[in-house]
Amino acid sequence: LTKLIRLQQLTGGFLTTDETAVPEHIHDEKLKALLDIIEDTDGKVVVFARFTAEIDLIAAALTKAKIRFGLIDGRTPMTRKVNRATGREEQCRDDIVKAFQEDEGVKVFVAQIQTAGLGITLTAASTMVFYSLDYSMSNYEQTRARIHRVGQHHPCTYIHLVARGTVDGIGAERADQLRKTGDPEQRILCHPVDLDADGGDDNDGVKVCNMIGAEHEAGETVLFGRR
Repeated sequence: LTKLIRLQQLTGGFLTTDETAVPEHIHDEKLKALLDIIEDTDGKVVVFARFTAEIDLIAAALTKAKIRFGLIDGRTPMTRKVNRATGREEQCRDDIVKAFQEDEGVKVFVAQIQTAGLGITLTAASTMVFYSLDYSMSNYEQTRARIHRVGQHHPCTYIHLVARGTVDGIGAERADQLRKTGDPEQRILCHPVDLDADGGDDNDGVKVCNMIGAEHEAGETVLFGRR
């Protein structure tokens, strides 16, 4: 299990080792793909990831790009609290969700699957990106339901960032299972990202494709092999 977690961390852009608990930032390829998706999407976007290190990378990138966002992870308080360092009252989960739902200027909602996949409504968005996943199908289904629920007036689109030959393949497998349900209100996409940014050997197993069968150019969003 530890090996699987480390492999998943690699695809997300960071790595922790036995020698240090501090995540080492190793690449931005998924992050670049995510920013492209956000830029190309009309309306709001919800982004779910598994690891807090990924959440921090995404938050830093959105801040740098001057994109307003809300964020919930395991460090977000359930109730309002005063920050002892700043003396300011921090937003709680409900405040962050309300701002995303009601403030047109808040473009993105970033959340950790384990802490925000239940009990919140994010229907201001109809597009959700899975930056990474855990191994619980129940968590996956509950997370998708944050935008596909009462109050949603548009078909929902779910985009998985998936690396061929890596543990990210679980995202494509779950997407394929959902596709087979035939729900016209839910569209599943896999967005390829080339982790081999320096143009290394294609046989190294890190070039990303849609995992459904056919390979595609890096950066091309595909719907189960159909261009």
